[in-house]
Order: sequence, then structure tokens, then C-alpha cells
Amino acid sequence: MPHDGLVRGITFGAGAAIGCGFSLWLQRRRRSRLPRPSECPAGGVAGEGKLSSHHQAVWVFFGNHLANLDFYNATMTDGDASRQLTISYPARLKASAGFMRAWGHQSESAIGAQTASIPAFVGAGSERAHDLVGVIVPFGDAGLVDPRIADSLAAVPFAGNFDWLGWTDPPAELREVRVLALDVAKLRSPNYAMPILQSHVDVLVTGALRHGEAFAAEWLGQIQFWSIAPPPSAPRAPRRAVKNFLVGFGSIIQTASRAGSDPSAVDAAPCRIAREWGYVREWNFQAATAQICALGLRRTRPGERGATINGVLFPAPDDLAAFDARENGYARVEVDRKHVELLGWHELPEDAKVFCYVPYAAAVVAKYGDDPATGLPRCSGAAPPWGLRPDEAPGLGLVGPSVDFPILQTYVDVCVSGCLEHGEAFAREFLRTTFLWSCFWLNEREVARRPWLHQKSYVKIDQLLREEVPAHFAHRKLESEYAVYLAA
Repeated sequence: MPHDGLVRGITFGAGAAIGCGFSLWLQRRRRSRLPRPSECPAGGVAGEGKLSSHHQAVWVFFGNHLANLDFYNATMTDGDASRQLTISYPARLKASAGFMRAWGHQSESAIGAQTASIPAFVGAGSERAHDLVGVIVPFGDAGLVDPRIADSLAAVPFAGNFDWLGWTDPPAELREVRVLALDVAKLRSPNYAMPILQSHVDVLVTGALRHGEAFAAEWLGQIQFWSIAPPPSAPRAPRRAVKNFLVGFGSIIQTASRAGSDPSAVDAAPCRIAREWGYVREWNFQAATAQICALGLRRTRPGERGATINGVLFPAPDDLAAFDARENGYARVEVDRKHVELLGWHELPEDAKVFCYVPYAAAVVAKYGDDPATGLPRCSGAAPPWGLRPDEAPGLGLVGPSVDFPILQTYVDVCVSGCLEHGEAFAREFLRTTFLWSCFWLNEREVARRPWLHQKSYVKIDQLLREEVPAHFAHRKLESEYAVYLAA
């Protein structure tokens, strides 16, 4: 019959439409049965105890290119996340210890056809010895020290031989530091076949700049064999004095994420904010630009006991205007020192002030608009906009994850990997004291079906999520699966 094809097409189309409609109905029905977002329990949640992970077994002084921890992690760890270094403290090795630093390390098998700079032992009391700045790096286990450098480590008592340049005093347990150095007899001057490479200088300077320009200038001024003459009198880097500190409670717990915003903010201390401060960490900041739900802080409700908030405390500049501009849409709220507990060996300076950024609700930011003088939202910084009502205060009116503003797995990865820098117990506490975990959770890792290609810690991260937030982790969706949520 001439119309058979048309009839079959109409029948097929109707069947497909019915099937699609049924699929969407079924998906809506399934969504109605999903677990509700997690809430802070009425009795509250409190983390307890110090971190055993901050009792280090070995402290190593790097006065060469390995002080750049990005370079160290790229070349010395073979991609093993458990061996990567994230924490270093600026220090000065005194001349009395008997070391110099020079362009003199030549080893084609180890570093190729170039001459690298390295500390060398010349003997206590030698006229050739001089002060040299570098970084002291904590290793949690002696077995984590790379065997390629283990034989070149010289044990030096800390007391009397080092100036600690970090913002906090050194740990009381620090008795000995192992200095990576060569014997001076092994040094060889640069030549045409084994030159100083600019790329090597770039690695040195980039690493040193993490601790400030004065630190980098002193470092460069202390390297001999730029020419045959001894180095000129190098400028001295002062010990860092800090009066303002910020608390990172989400993605900037991770050193790399924090340094991406402020390269000098690498020296951080794990901390815990008491629940008496009056805020709870939740997935509640719907970021319109990225269309994601990020972490924010909510004010506790009347009668709610709340939860502690673990994170990191890191130095901030005296003038916080630049931070306020970067954290626009957030209020800078001071945290009373009595609510701040440091979980390692660090101690706050007596006159320190501690701040945390708390988001305003998106509707409040939109209502008060931008300041014509700065171009930034009036809802930014320490001072609230004129006319702000009590029910519009930061930490109120925030909205949790939704189908359009999901939790992103890559954001979770940054947060949890940052916590793992301070140990598994710290990461588990983070997960247990974070709320509004939701089934609107998108796994958009790069090549998410083969996560090991781009997220080396995915096994540990997923294990922790599976154990600590099982009900919602079970509903995490790949992008292709999440598209059904959007259609429904």
C-alpha cells in the first residue's frame, strides 16, 4: 500500500515519544526517592585531637633546585602521590655549620650536560663557608626520602646552626636537620661543555620566590662560581612577620590551589575552628559564573549546636584589600582567637588576627549591586553595604546543590587531596563536618571512566567518599548519566 511507510513512520515516532516520556517519568520518580541532602545533626559534630601526621621523622634542608617542590614532585616521585611534598619552611643555614653554595654540581647521568648549584661542605671554621638560605622540608617517614639523595645528606644539629625564617617558631621536636650537600672536592666550575642553564636558574628563582623577593635575592647572592670571585655581600631576607591570617576551609586547603591565588601562601598550618564560632560548612554557594555549587559557611540556627570546621591557617598581607577584591560577594569575618585551635606544632603570634570569608546569598549580592568606585559588589570585604537587613547577613539565605548547580567531583578532589596533605584523619574529619552532600553530584573528571590518567589519588579519594558519605556518593553521576537529570 502506498501509505504503509508513512503509517509505520508515524507509529514508530509515536512509540519513541511514548518511550521517551516513560523514561522521563521513571527518572522523575527515581529522583523523588533519592536521599535528601545531608544536614548537620541537632547534637552537632566536633572534631577532636591533634594531628599525629605533623610529628615528622626526618627534616631535610634543600639549598638547591629541589627547594622548588613543584620541580621535586615532577622529577623525584615517579607520579606517586604518597611521596609528593607540599610543605616547606624558609631557613638560613649559618656559616658556622661549614657550608658554601656554588655552581659546581656536574653529573650527566643525574642532571644532564649542565652545571647545577648545590651546597658543599667545606668544614666548620673555613673561610669559604658562608650563610645560605634554603628550605627545610618535613618527611613523615625516613623511607620517603629518595634513595638518590640519601647518601648526600649531612646531619647538622638545628640549634645554633639555623635561622628559622617562617612566621611561626620551629617545632620543639626539631633537633637535627639533614643537609643535601656535596663534598667540596667534587665541585667543578661551569664550562662550555657543562654550562649554567637558564632553565635551571628559572627553577631556582621560581622556588625561592615562594618565600618572597628578599629571600630569592639573598639566595642568588650566595652562589659562588657565577665567576671565580666569592659572592658579594648578599642582602639579608628578614624573618617573616605576620599579623593577619586567613582560614581556608575548602579548595584552598590544598597547597597548589592556595599558591595559585597567592604564591607566598605556601606555609600553612592545619587548624580547627570551634563550633562556638557559630558557622557550619556546607555545599551552599551557587557560583553563577561556573554554574556549580561550592563550599560556603552558614550561620547556625537558634538552638543548633553546629560543627567544628577544620582547614588551614595561612599568612595574609597587612592590607587585605586585594583579598577582599578577589573574594567579592563574601564578607571578611574575624574569628576570635579563642575559637582557633592549631592541630600541629605551630603557634599563632600574640597579636595575630584571624579572618574567614563567608558568602552572602546571591540574591543579596544582586540587590545591593556594585560599587561604582571599585566595580566590585558592595557585598564584599569587612564592611557590610549600607542598609543591610539582619536577615541578609553573610551566611544566611544560601542555597544548596541543585540540578543546575551540582557539586563537581574535580572540586571535591582538590578539597580532599588538600586534606590528605595533613593525613587521612584530617580528610575524614573534613568529610564528616561538611554538610548538604547531595545527589546532584557530577563526576566530570577528565576521562572520568579512566580516572587514573589525570587524578593519581582517585582511589584514596573515592574510598574516603564511599566510606564517609556513602548514600550520596552512590548517586554520583558521569556527565552522560547526569544529562538525564537535566532532561527530567
